Amino acid sequence: MANRAWATALFSVTMLVGACSNPSNPEETTSTTADFESERSAPADGLTDVDWVFGLVEVDGSPIEPPPDNRTSMTLRSDGTVEGGGGCNDFVGTWTTSGGTEIEFSALTVDEEDCGETKDWFDAIDLLAQIDSWELDDLTLVLTNADGGRIVAVAS
Repeated sequence: MANRAWATALFSVTMLVGACSNPSNPEETTSTTADFESERSAPADGLTDVDWVFGLVEVDGSPIEPPPDNRTSMTLRSDGTVEGGGGCNDFVGTWTTSGGTEIEFSALTVDEEDCGETKDWFDAIDLLAQIDSWELDDLTLVLTNADGGRIVAVAS
């Protein structure tokens, strides 16, 4: 009986610590970006199997604002596929690098569900198909194209 009480107490503490360190509502967190970055480490191989959350999107050098309450992100898989979400709809496609900083996204397809009040950041997804280079600085991925388009994403 003592073992069961001990296990229940340990489980309760574990759940409490987990709930405090990983809130389900990101708006309720009190940590700063600096705190977040200091707790993370760079992905082992740089790009793959990381959830990249889009923070800044620029088309022709001008920032494009995301819809309210939007979280557009993508994951570059080591098998050459890319998958992500634009708020409500998901997208899939392929990606390749040819050495150095060149990158190409192709065959991008987007679900086009009726999402009601939720808005997708289709400008960001459209720009992804035009990206031709990448740069990785620790936890920040910068994707650019020759026309001044840029997506800045942070590992989450």
